[in-house]
Amino acid sequence: MGIRSVGPLATALLLFAAAACRSQGASTGGSGAQAQATPLTKFTVSYIGAEPAALPILIAQDAGIFRKHGLDVDLQVIAGAPSIAALVSGQTQSATGGSSDILGAAVSGAQPVVLAVLDASFPGQLYASPKIKTPADLKGKKVAVSNPGSSFDVVARESLPKMGLQPDKDVTIIATGSVTNAVTALLNGAVDASPVQTGPDSVKLDVAGFHPIYDMSDVKSAGDAVTVMRPYLSSHRDVVQRYIDALVEADARERHDKAFTTQVIQKRMDLSDATTQNTIYDFFTKPAILPPQPYPTLDQFALPLAQLASKNDNAKGFDVTKILDPSFVKSAVDRGLDK
Repeated sequence: MGIRSVGPLATALLLFAAAACRSQGASTGGSGAQAQATPLTKFTVSYIGAEPAALPILIAQDAGIFRKHGLDVDLQVIAGAPSIAALVSGQTQSATGGSSDILGAAVSGAQPVVLAVLDASFPGQLYASPKIKTPADLKGKKVAVSNPGSSFDVVARESLPKMGLQPDKDVTIIATGSVTNAVTALLNGAVDASPVQTGPDSVKLDVAGFHPIYDMSDVKSAGDAVTVMRPYLSSHRDVVQRYIDALVEADARERHDKAFTTQVIQKRMDLSDATTQNTIYDFFTKPAILPPQPYPTLDQFALPLAQLASKNDNAKGFDVTKILDPSFVKSAVDRGLDK
């Protein structure tokens, strides 16, 4: 049976139907194609690295939450005071660092603005060598911190008196230059104790026979404060809001999705032991460590400010509210991104 010829009217109807199908396909997929074509905004962030304290940032990256909010986030491992220096210089658009370093920059005339706090208390313990059995055994010994005025220094000086020890009198505080150096000094026997965040470092010390002698997680101090410079904030409020939106959403994902969070812990921190993953997850999702809404608050800065004021006259009477802006977290919470 041969192919039947199609009349002019039928041909016109077929062409019309084909055009309609193409038009419908374009309208259905057009918004997606357009969204894909919209370039992501580049946003450079410094953070502590593959540590549990940075889980909201790591989750936002690995789960595609940053991209969902239109951001191409470049994560750079810069910790401590150098992270604030990179922020001030414009090398990064946001720093995630300790309250002490941020306050130091603020009282020196810089213009940091804290938008959120990912860890409201120090997420760790004071670890000691096997020969130190109790805090009293530290008398006359050495305690490592990263840098003078750092979060580790603030936490150590706040915790030691609670153990019956006076900093710089009963114990010698050694500034090692970085968190990594402090842990290495403890492992090598150069010091007798050090604050250690729960995570890869504490696991390494546990395996080597070291042990915690004091829980420091009750020390209220903003350990991972999300900070931008005021001039950048003034000219890029939309970008900054999208970044905070992503972190608030990732914060909620961490609290509610244990399976995914432990996958991130395994992948990013190279911790394959399920017990270790669960221990880290349970510790870092405690409300005292991970607030349900990561608002920056005055009490998170009171202790580091008091310690800074004891050494720096510019810090005396400094109004911390000038550098806190909770409105970005509030906007995200009002839109239900914390659920």
